[in-house]
Amino acid sequence: RIAFLDVPAECIIKIFTERGDLIREIEHTDGSGDEFWDLVTSSRQIVVSGIYIAYIEVTNDYYNPEDPSQLLYRKGDNITRKFVIIR
Repeated sequence: RIAFLDVPAECIIKIFTERGDLIREIEHTDGSGDEFWDLVTSSRQIVVSGIYIAYIEVTNDYYNPEDPSQLLYRKGDNITRKFVIIR
């Protein structure tokens, strides 16, 4: 399994193959900032070694818990990350 650390409190993580095929969509709503993926696609196939892209879209405004006046993420913001799976 793989961990996505320090993600916005409420977001959707879309995982794509290097070719751009959407293979999994994970809704993160627990506010913890960490989300785990079991390396299984939406069609229940185990992913193979390769390069993948995580597209993270913020679904709600998120303010700094230590300073509520500081907006960290705005609804609609997005983050893109590449990662490699080696089996």
